[in-house]
Amino acid sequence: MDIVVKNYQRRYRLNKNKVRRFINVLAERCRVDADEVSVVFVNDRRMAILNRQFTGRQGSTDVLSFQGEKDPCEKKTYLGDIVISTERAEAQARDRETDTAQELKLLLIHGFLHLLGYDHGPGQRQMRRLEQAIFSETDIDL
Repeated sequence: MDIVVKNYQRRYRLNKNKVRRFINVLAERCRVDADEVSVVFVNDRRMAILNRQFTGRQGSTDVLSFQGEKDPCEKKTYLGDIVISTERAEAQARDRETDTAQELKLLLIHGFLHLLGYDHGPGQRQMRRLEQAIFSETDIDL
């Protein structure tokens, strides 16, 4: 799988290779057969713009996911985009008394599951259990 990682923030130092490795582990764990996925890290200002543009909600959020689709001309499956605010991740890590890397790992799992069709609502308990199971099974540090 081709994993595109883009970093449009300067606050948190990222290791793109570790992010790619982690996404590969998620894809294997979830038995995903897609050709490409992208992960984008942004600051709160940019996330607030995306949040308003795509969800109609004001302010920043921690993670947004945009499902992709299969390209009928190229026969490729684009899983989608995961966008994460590193500033939100840092704040949530402080609130949960954990480190930012662990929070980013949880947000990557959450965003990835959204790309697979998991959503908030009636299936949210199942999604949360799966998140926690994957989180505890993977030992890759970000």
